[in-house]
Amino acid sequence: MDVGSWFNRRYPDLARAEFSSEGVPTLEQTLHFLEGFNGLIYVELKCKTDEDACRLVEAVAGIISASPLLPQLIVQSFNLSTLRRMRQSITAVKTSALFAPKVKRLLKRKEALVELAGKAGADCVSLHHLLVNSRAVRRASSEGMPITVWTVDRRRWLQRARRIGVFALITNTPASLIAARSDMKR
Repeated sequence: MDVGSWFNRRYPDLARAEFSSEGVPTLEQTLHFLEGFNGLIYVELKCKTDEDACRLVEAVAGIISASPLLPQLIVQSFNLSTLRRMRQSITAVKTSALFAPKVKRLLKRKEALVELAGKAGADCVSLHHLLVNSRAVRRASSEGMPITVWTVDRRRWLQRARRIGVFALITNTPASLIAARSDMKR
């Protein structure tokens, strides 16, 4: 599958065919590329059925269990039973329960998300930025479950995250947030 041609159209100054044959790297290729990286690496598992979840967990567990990056990996999913399965396959893996804004319609309290994540055996909670408030962060912290916020692309989130105790931010604009973080340290 060609996933690079759009880049040529967006950046016409580049050699025309430079990215046209780029494909999607496999998980194994991605982990190999990241060898030597010191940060956290989030691997999201997306599955619709229990059958898909079983196959996906088996395949991913086979790859990440042999990776020297395993201590840096956090496997996350919206499907909480997938996290349980992953933990059964690899007891040393860290997991994070993902929650999207639509969960607010199902739950009256944001703090209940922490309870659901705990029942799934998750180590962390990954919340959409619309679900985050200081009370939810305190609740998660009291259970030893750091909160990661996704997808945060605005610089003002750095100050808010620091103020309320967010563990990590997931962004589409890492260079911008890294620059903002550097500005905050001065």
